[in-house]
Amino acid sequence: MICGVVTFVVLLLLGMPYAAPLALLVAVLDLIPLVGATLGGALLAIPVAEIIRILVTEILAYRRSRQEGSGPAAQSSAPPTTSE
Repeated sequence: MICGVVTFVVLLLLGMPYAAPLALLVAVLDLIPLVGATLGGALLAIPVAEIIRILVTEILAYRRSRQEGSGPAAQSSAPPTTSE
């Protein structure tokens, strides 16, 4: 029961669709010794792994765009002007 409630709260916080049915499935599967807990860890691990992948992709894209934005600006210089 505790695993189902914790799963529901985590999935709700992550904004996952169908949080209640997934949490209910985890709670029921957790009643099966050994296999149930593993299947319930798998149902929670898939969304968590996807969130980690998205975060890493976004961070790398942000760093890449930041480096590209500062690179050409620092290398290019204004042409010298002549004053008469």
